[in-house]
Amino acid sequence: MVGSHFMAIFTIAGLTIREAARRRTLPGILLLGMLVLGMSLLLYVIRRHMEHLVAIGVQPETWMNLQLPFAQSAIMSLCLSCIKALGAIVGALVAGGSISSEIDRGVLASVVPRPIPRSAIVLGKWLGNITIATGASLIWSAILFASMTVQLNSCQWSLLIAGIALAVYPVLTCSLALMLSTVAPRLLGALITLEVCAISWFDGILSWLGSMYSVPLLHKLAILCGLLLPQGYVGYWVDSAVRREIILPDDGPRSGWKSPQYLNHIGSRLFDTTHLDALYVTLYITTALALAVVLFNRRDIN
Repeated sequence: MVGSHFMAIFTIAGLTIREAARRRTLPGILLLGMLVLGMSLLLYVIRRHMEHLVAIGVQPETWMNLQLPFAQSAIMSLCLSCIKALGAIVGALVAGGSISSEIDRGVLASVVPRPIPRSAIVLGKWLGNITIATGASLIWSAILFASMTVQLNSCQWSLLIAGIALAVYPVLTCSLALMLSTVAPRLLGALITLEVCAISWFDGILSWLGSMYSVPLLHKLAILCGLLLPQGYVGYWVDSAVRREIILPDDGPRSGWKSPQYLNHIGSRLFDTTHLDALYVTLYITTALALAVVLFNRRDIN
C-alpha cells in the first residue's frame, strides 16, 4: 500500500513536469537565465571602463584596485537578488492553480475515483512543481557561477552554496501557491502568493523605520511580515554563503533595511540555539502541504 502510494506520487510528479515541458516552460527558464547572464556581464563593462580611465590617465591604477571589488560585490548582489525574485515568481506561477485548473478542466474528476489518495495527488503536484522551480533557480545560479568564475579567473564556489539556499525561495512560494490552488483559480492563487511575497519583503524597511523613529508597532509589523513568508531568514542563509564576496559600503538608509531575526533571537534566548529559523521554514512548508491536503479532501470536484 505504501509502495503504491509513493508510486502514485512520483507518477503525478512526472506528469506535472511533462505538462510543464509541453507548455514550453524550459525555454522560458533559459530565457530568464540569459537575463541573469546579461546582468553578470555588467561587471565586464565596468571593468573595461575602469581600465580605459586608467589607460588615459584620468584615474590612477590604485583607484581601480580599490573600486573594482565594490563593483564585483554590487553585481553579485544584484544577480543574487534577481535570482531570488525570479525564483519566487516562477514558483508562484508554476504552482498557482495547479490543482484548481485541472479540476476546472475535468482532469481530476477522472483520476480521483481511482484508488489514488488525494494526498498523493497533492504531494505529486508539489514534488513536480518544486522540481521545475528549484531546477530553474539552480540553473540560474549555475549560470552566475560560470560567468563570475570566468570573469574573475577563480572558482566562486560560494555562489553555488548561495544557489542552494536561493532554491528554498521557490519551495516556499510553490508550497503556498499549491495550498491556495485547492480553493482559488490559477490567476487568483498566483496573485495572492505574489502579494504575500511582496508584503514579506517589507519586513526590512519596516524594521528600519521602527528603529529610526522608535515606533514599536512597526517592529511588530516587521516581525509579522517576516513570519508570513520567511524569505528574510532564507536571505540570511544566502548572505552567509557569500559574506566574503559581498563587501558593499555600509552607508545610506538601505544598509539598515535588514529583515529582523526574531526567531533566532528567541531561539538563542530560550533554547540556546540560533537555528530556529530553519525549523520554522520546515514547519511552514509542512503546514502548507498539510493544509493543501485537508482543503483538497474537502473539495467537491464533480
